[in-house]
Amino acid sequence: MTEESVITSKALVYEADESALEFLKEFFLKNNIQGIRERKNEINKVLDVNIDLGAVFLSESKDEFGYSGFDICKKIHEVRPELPIVIRRLEEHKNEPLPEEINQAVVAQYTIDDLESLKEFLQVNLFNRHYPAPLVHEVLEITSNALQFNIKNISVENSAPYLVKDMLIFGEVFSLIPLESSWCRGYMTIQSPSNDFEKYIESDRTHIPRNEYSGSRGVNFLLNEITNLVWGGIKSKFFTETDDQASIGSAIQVPIMVNHVHKFISFGSQEPQLTFSYVIKDELGILPDFKILQKLIFNLTWSPDLMKISDQIISDSLDSGELEFFD
Repeated sequence: MTEESVITSKALVYEADESALEFLKEFFLKNNIQGIRERKNEINKVLDVNIDLGAVFLSESKDEFGYSGFDICKKIHEVRPELPIVIRRLEEHKNEPLPEEINQAVVAQYTIDDLESLKEFLQVNLFNRHYPAPLVHEVLEITSNALQFNIKNISVENSAPYLVKDMLIFGEVFSLIPLESSWCRGYMTIQSPSNDFEKYIESDRTHIPRNEYSGSRGVNFLLNEITNLVWGGIKSKFFTETDDQASIGSAIQVPIMVNHVHKFISFGSQEPQLTFSYVIKDELGILPDFKILQKLIFNLTWSPDLMKISDQIISDSLDSGELEFFD
Protein backbone atom coordinates (compact mmCIF):
# COMPACT_ATOMS: atom_id res chain seq x y z
CA MET A 1 0.00 0.00 0.00
CA THR A 2 2.90 2.38 -0.54
CA GLU A 3 2.25 2.99 -4.21
CA GLU A 4 3.44 6.44 -5.21
CA SER A 5 0.85 8.90 -6.46
CA VAL A 6 1.47 11.14 -9.44
CA ILE A 7 2.66 14.30 -7.69
CA THR A 8 3.67 17.34 -9.71
CA SER A 9 5.43 20.62 -9.00
CA LYS A 10 5.56 24.09 -10.56
CA ALA A 11 8.79 25.72 -11.72
CA LEU A 12 9.46 29.28 -12.82
CA VAL A 13 11.64 29.35 -15.96
CA TYR A 14 13.76 32.25 -17.23
CA GLU A 15 15.42 30.93 -20.37
CA ALA A 16 16.41 32.87 -23.49
CA ASP A 17 17.75 30.02 -25.63
CA GLU A 18 14.96 28.32 -27.60
CA SER A 19 16.79 25.01 -27.94
CA ALA A 20 17.39 24.91 -24.19
CA LEU A 21 13.74 25.76 -23.65
CA GLU A 22 12.66 22.80 -25.78
CA PHE A 23 15.04 20.62 -23.77
CA LEU A 24 13.44 21.79 -20.52
CA LYS A 25 9.91 21.25 -21.84
CA GLU A 26 10.71 17.61 -22.63
CA PHE A 27 12.48 17.13 -19.30
CA PHE A 28 9.57 18.67 -17.37
CA LEU A 29 7.06 16.49 -19.18
CA LYS A 30 8.94 13.33 -18.23
CA ASN A 31 9.42 14.42 -14.62
CA ASN A 32 6.00 15.84 -13.68
CA ILE A 33 7.05 19.50 -13.65
CA GLN A 34 4.77 22.31 -14.80
CA GLY A 35 6.90 25.11 -16.24
CA ILE A 36 5.89 28.77 -16.04
CA ARG A 37 7.97 30.93 -18.39
CA GLU A 38 8.96 34.51 -17.62
CA ARG A 39 9.73 36.50 -20.76
CA LYS A 40 10.17 40.17 -19.89
CA ASN A 41 12.47 40.26 -16.87
CA GLU A 42 9.52 41.35 -14.73
CA ILE A 43 10.38 38.78 -12.13
CA ASN A 44 8.76 40.59 -9.19
CA LYS A 45 5.37 40.57 -10.90
CA VAL A 46 5.67 36.89 -11.72
CA LEU A 47 6.65 36.01 -8.15
CA ASP A 48 3.73 38.04 -6.78
CA VAL A 49 1.27 36.03 -8.87
CA ASN A 50 2.87 32.61 -8.33
CA ILE A 51 3.16 31.85 -4.62
CA ASP A 52 3.12 28.06 -4.89
CA LEU A 53 6.35 27.28 -6.71
CA GLY A 54 8.66 24.31 -6.24
CA ALA A 55 11.79 25.62 -7.98
CA VAL A 56 13.29 28.25 -10.28
CA PHE A 57 15.22 27.44 -13.47
CA LEU A 58 17.52 30.20 -14.73
CA SER A 59 20.05 30.45 -17.55
CA GLU A 60 23.43 32.01 -18.17
CA SER A 61 22.27 32.99 -21.69
CA LYS A 62 21.25 36.61 -22.26
CA ASP A 63 17.85 37.58 -23.65
CA GLU A 64 17.09 40.26 -26.25
CA PHE A 65 17.25 42.92 -23.54
CA GLY A 66 20.74 41.88 -22.47
CA TYR A 67 19.62 40.21 -19.23
CA SER A 68 20.62 36.75 -18.05
CA GLY A 69 19.63 34.58 -15.13
CA PHE A 70 22.64 35.94 -13.28
CA ASP A 71 20.97 39.38 -13.22
CA ILE A 72 17.88 38.17 -11.39
CA CYS A 73 19.26 35.23 -9.40
CA LYS A 74 20.30 37.27 -6.39
CA LYS A 75 17.02 39.20 -6.43
CA ILE A 76 14.95 36.01 -6.37
CA HIS A 77 17.05 34.55 -3.56
CA GLU A 78 16.62 37.69 -1.46
CA VAL A 79 12.86 37.79 -1.92
CA ARG A 80 12.14 34.03 -1.73
CA PRO A 81 15.15 32.30 -0.13
CA GLU A 82 13.19 29.07 0.34
CA LEU A 83 12.95 28.50 -3.43
CA PRO A 84 15.71 26.22 -4.81
CA ILE A 85 17.39 27.83 -7.83
CA VAL A 86 19.09 25.82 -10.59
CA ILE A 87 21.00 27.54 -13.38
CA ARG A 88 22.00 26.38 -16.85
CA ARG A 89 25.65 27.02 -17.70
CA LEU A 90 26.93 27.72 -21.19
CA GLU A 91 29.08 24.89 -22.51
CA GLU A 92 32.17 27.09 -22.71
CA HIS A 93 31.77 28.15 -19.07
CA LYS A 94 30.68 24.88 -17.45
CA ASN A 95 34.03 24.28 -15.74
CA GLU A 96 34.37 27.85 -14.49
CA PRO A 97 33.26 28.71 -10.95
CA LEU A 98 30.12 30.79 -10.57
CA PRO A 99 30.41 34.34 -9.23
CA GLU A 100 30.36 34.15 -5.44
CA GLU A 101 27.00 35.91 -4.95
CA ILE A 102 25.40 33.58 -7.55
CA ASN A 103 27.01 30.49 -6.07
CA GLN A 104 25.50 31.32 -2.67
CA ALA A 105 22.02 31.53 -4.18
CA VAL A 106 21.85 28.45 -6.43
CA VAL A 107 21.59 24.82 -5.31
CA ALA A 108 22.49 23.20 -8.65
CA GLN A 109 23.83 23.92 -12.12
CA TYR A 110 23.66 21.95 -15.37
CA THR A 111 24.30 21.94 -19.11
CA ILE A 112 21.94 20.68 -21.79
CA ASP A 113 23.86 17.41 -22.14
CA ASP A 114 23.84 16.80 -18.37
CA LEU A 115 20.55 15.14 -17.47
CA GLU A 116 21.95 13.43 -14.39
CA SER A 117 22.53 16.72 -12.56
CA LEU A 118 18.94 17.76 -13.20
CA LYS A 119 17.53 14.44 -12.05
CA GLU A 120 19.65 14.58 -8.91
CA PHE A 121 18.40 18.11 -8.26
CA LEU A 122 14.77 16.95 -8.43
CA GLN A 123 15.37 13.95 -6.17
CA VAL A 124 17.15 16.00 -3.52
CA ASN A 125 15.02 19.15 -3.56
CA LEU A 126 11.52 18.10 -4.61
CA PHE A 127 10.68 14.44 -5.11
CA ASN A 128 12.58 13.10 -2.12
CA ARG A 129 9.50 11.54 -0.53
CA HIS A 130 6.76 9.24 -1.73
CA TYR A 131 3.14 9.85 -0.78
CA PRO A 132 0.95 6.72 -0.75
CA ALA A 133 -1.87 6.87 -3.29
CA PRO A 134 -4.60 5.99 -0.72
CA LEU A 135 -3.59 8.98 1.42
CA VAL A 136 -3.69 11.41 -1.50
CA HIS A 137 -7.00 10.04 -2.81
CA GLU A 138 -8.71 10.11 0.58
CA VAL A 139 -7.51 13.63 1.46
CA LEU A 140 -9.01 14.91 -1.81
CA GLU A 141 -12.31 13.12 -1.22
CA ILE A 142 -12.59 14.00 2.47
CA THR A 143 -11.88 17.68 1.80
CA SER A 144 -14.28 17.95 -1.15
CA ASN A 145 -17.04 16.34 0.94
CA ALA A 146 -16.33 18.67 3.88
CA LEU A 147 -16.63 21.72 1.63
CA GLN A 148 -19.89 20.52 0.11
CA PHE A 149 -21.28 19.64 3.53
CA ASN A 150 -20.60 23.13 4.89
CA ILE A 151 -21.50 25.19 1.81
CA LYS A 152 -24.78 24.63 -0.03
CA ASN A 153 -25.22 24.16 -3.78
CA ILE A 154 -21.58 24.06 -4.81
CA SER A 155 -19.39 21.76 -6.84
CA VAL A 156 -15.71 21.29 -6.04
CA GLU A 157 -12.98 20.82 -8.65
CA ASN A 158 -9.43 19.88 -7.71
CA SER A 159 -6.15 19.81 -9.57
CA ALA A 160 -3.51 17.11 -9.32
CA PRO A 161 -1.63 17.42 -6.01
CA TYR A 162 1.72 19.16 -6.27
CA LEU A 163 4.79 19.95 -4.19
CA VAL A 164 5.57 23.48 -3.06
CA LYS A 165 8.74 24.96 -1.59
CA ASP A 166 7.21 28.41 -1.23
CA MET A 167 6.25 29.42 2.30
CA LEU A 168 3.87 32.24 1.40
CA ILE A 169 0.27 32.18 2.63
CA PHE A 170 -2.54 32.22 0.06
CA GLY A 171 -5.43 34.57 0.82
CA GLU A 172 -6.25 36.41 4.01
CA VAL A 173 -7.32 33.59 6.32
CA PHE A 174 -5.89 30.18 7.12
CA SER A 175 -6.44 27.41 9.63
CA LEU A 176 -3.76 25.22 11.16
CA ILE A 177 -4.19 21.84 12.88
CA PRO A 178 -1.66 19.14 13.90
CA LEU A 179 -1.54 15.74 12.19
CA GLU A 180 0.04 13.30 14.64
CA SER A 181 0.41 9.53 14.63
CA SER A 182 3.13 6.91 15.01
CA TRP A 183 4.00 7.22 11.29
CA CYS A 184 3.64 10.97 10.70
CA ARG A 185 3.75 14.23 12.59
CA GLY A 186 3.17 17.62 11.09
CA TYR A 187 0.38 20.03 10.22
CA MET A 188 -2.46 20.65 7.84
CA THR A 189 -3.36 24.17 6.82
CA ILE A 190 -6.28 25.40 4.72
CA GLN A 191 -5.81 28.83 3.14
CA SER A 192 -8.40 31.02 1.43
CA PRO A 193 -9.44 34.55 0.51
CA SER A 194 -11.71 35.84 3.26
CA ASN A 195 -14.26 37.70 1.11
CA ASP A 196 -15.35 34.62 -0.82
CA PHE A 197 -16.36 32.68 2.28
CA GLU A 198 -18.06 35.80 3.58
CA LYS A 199 -20.26 36.07 0.46
CA TYR A 200 -21.59 32.54 0.96
CA ILE A 201 -22.35 33.26 4.62
CA GLU A 202 -24.16 36.51 3.76
CA SER A 203 -26.15 34.68 1.06
CA ASP A 204 -27.32 32.12 3.64
CA ARG A 205 -25.53 29.34 1.78
CA THR A 206 -23.96 27.82 4.91
CA HIS A 207 -25.35 26.40 8.14
CA ILE A 208 -23.92 29.40 10.05
CA PRO A 209 -26.57 31.89 11.30
CA ARG A 210 -25.48 35.03 9.45
CA ASN A 211 -26.96 37.31 12.12
CA GLU A 212 -24.82 35.72 14.82
CA TYR A 213 -21.63 35.21 12.83
CA SER A 214 -21.09 38.12 10.49
CA GLY A 215 -17.91 39.34 8.84
CA SER A 216 -14.58 37.82 9.80
CA ARG A 217 -16.10 36.04 12.79
CA GLY A 218 -18.31 34.02 10.48
CA VAL A 219 -15.40 33.23 8.14
CA ASN A 220 -13.31 32.01 11.06
CA PHE A 221 -16.15 29.82 12.32
CA LEU A 222 -16.81 28.31 8.88
CA LEU A 223 -13.16 27.57 8.17
CA ASN A 224 -12.82 26.05 11.62
CA GLU A 225 -15.76 23.73 10.92
CA ILE A 226 -14.34 22.65 7.56
CA THR A 227 -10.88 22.05 9.03
CA ASN A 228 -12.20 19.97 11.92
CA LEU A 229 -14.28 17.85 9.57
CA VAL A 230 -11.30 17.19 7.28
CA TRP A 231 -9.03 16.42 10.24
CA GLY A 232 -11.61 14.01 11.65
CA GLY A 233 -11.88 12.21 8.32
CA ILE A 234 -8.12 11.80 8.00
CA LYS A 235 -7.83 10.65 11.60
CA SER A 236 -10.56 8.03 11.29
CA LYS A 237 -9.09 6.48 8.14
CA PHE A 238 -5.34 6.66 8.79
CA PHE A 239 -4.75 7.06 12.55
CA THR A 240 -5.43 4.40 15.20
CA GLU A 241 -5.73 4.50 18.99
CA THR A 242 -2.18 3.19 19.17
CA ASP A 243 -1.12 6.13 16.98
CA ASP A 244 -2.74 8.58 19.41
CA GLN A 245 -0.87 7.10 22.36
CA ALA A 246 2.42 7.09 20.46
CA SER A 247 2.10 10.72 19.44
CA ILE A 248 1.49 11.85 23.02
CA GLY A 249 4.90 10.53 24.07
CA SER A 250 6.82 12.41 21.37
CA ALA A 251 8.55 15.53 22.69
CA ILE A 252 10.16 16.79 19.46
CA GLN A 253 8.82 20.19 18.36
CA VAL A 254 10.02 23.06 16.22
CA PRO A 255 8.83 26.68 16.29
CA ILE A 256 6.29 27.83 13.71
CA MET A 257 7.19 31.32 12.54
CA VAL A 258 4.59 33.64 11.00
CA ASN A 259 5.37 37.01 9.41
CA HIS A 260 2.03 38.78 8.99
CA VAL A 261 3.44 41.64 6.95
CA HIS A 262 4.91 39.40 4.26
CA LYS A 263 2.25 36.65 4.60
CA PHE A 264 4.95 34.11 5.32
CA ILE A 265 4.85 30.97 7.47
CA SER A 266 7.73 28.62 8.25
CA PHE A 267 7.44 25.20 9.88
CA GLY A 268 11.15 24.93 10.55
CA SER A 269 11.71 22.50 7.70
CA GLN A 270 12.93 22.68 4.11
CA GLU A 271 10.78 19.74 3.04
CA PRO A 272 8.30 20.46 0.21
CA GLN A 273 4.68 20.87 1.21
CA LEU A 274 2.10 18.53 -0.32
CA THR A 275 -0.47 20.93 -1.77
CA PHE A 276 -4.04 20.46 -2.97
CA SER A 277 -5.89 23.18 -4.88
CA TYR A 278 -9.69 23.30 -4.90
CA VAL A 279 -11.96 25.54 -6.97
CA ILE A 280 -15.41 26.10 -5.46
CA LYS A 281 -18.10 26.71 -8.08
CA ASP A 282 -21.60 28.02 -7.36
CA GLU A 283 -24.08 25.60 -8.96
CA LEU A 284 -26.72 28.37 -8.88
CA GLY A 285 -24.50 30.65 -10.96
CA ILE A 286 -24.84 33.59 -8.57
CA LEU A 287 -21.53 33.83 -6.72
CA PRO A 288 -18.09 33.81 -8.39
CA ASP A 289 -15.75 30.83 -8.33
CA PHE A 290 -12.96 30.93 -5.79
CA LYS A 291 -9.93 28.85 -4.86
CA ILE A 292 -8.61 27.46 -1.60
CA LEU A 293 -5.28 25.74 -0.94
CA GLN A 294 -4.74 22.85 1.43
CA LYS A 295 -1.20 21.98 2.51
CA LEU A 296 0.11 18.99 4.40
CA ILE A 297 3.50 19.55 6.02
CA PHE A 298 5.10 16.51 7.64
CA ASN A 299 7.99 18.36 9.22
CA LEU A 300 8.51 16.25 12.34
CA THR A 301 7.98 12.59 11.40
CA TRP A 302 7.35 10.88 8.05
CA SER A 303 7.36 7.06 7.79
CA PRO A 304 4.62 6.20 5.27
CA ASP A 305 5.65 2.53 5.15
CA LEU A 306 4.21 2.24 8.69
CA MET A 307 0.88 3.77 7.67
CA LYS A 308 -2.14 1.60 8.45
CA ILE A 309 -5.13 1.95 6.15
CA SER A 310 -8.61 1.51 7.58
CA ASP A 311 -10.68 -1.51 6.61
CA GLN A 312 -13.28 0.88 5.20
CA ILE A 313 -10.88 2.21 2.54
CA ILE A 314 -9.97 -1.33 1.48
CA SER A 315 -13.66 -2.31 1.41
CA ASP A 316 -14.55 0.73 -0.71
CA SER A 317 -11.72 -0.08 -3.14
CA LEU A 318 -12.90 -3.67 -3.48
CA ASP A 319 -16.49 -2.57 -4.09
CA SER A 320 -15.41 -0.10 -6.78
CA GLY A 321 -13.22 -2.66 -8.54
CA GLU A 322 -9.99 -0.74 -7.86
CA LEU A 323 -8.70 -3.72 -5.84
CA GLU A 324 -9.24 -7.45 -6.16
CA PHE A 325 -8.00 -10.45 -4.22
CA PHE A 326 -6.06 -13.18 -5.99
CA ASP A 327 -7.31 -16.73 -5.41
